[in-house]
Amino acid sequence: MAARTVIVWPLMKPRGFALGSMLCAVFAMVTLVIPFLGVYTSAILGPASIALGAVGVSRTKDGGPNRKLALAGLTLGLAAVILLVIFVATGTYSERAR
Repeated sequence: MAARTVIVWPLMKPRGFALGSMLCAVFAMVTLVIPFLGVYTSAILGPASIALGAVGVSRTKDGGPNRKLALAGLTLGLAAVILLVIFVATGTYSERAR
């Protein structure tokens, strides 16, 4: 009888807040280029990404991959909010811009 090989995956910590932050930030940045939809989705998902990223960073003190993912989501969410403010302030989403 042949020997069986068992592959055991390493245990990883849950990364819910970090992954949620990154997904919200990416979706906020992608929908930012859509004029009507981008205002509302980025206004909701940008701050949600910042909040989730801040919680994810505070929960991972060891500097592991979850912390990097949370920092990336936090940074991208902040960039989405800043771009949204710039677009709204310059009138990019106004009716005259179409």
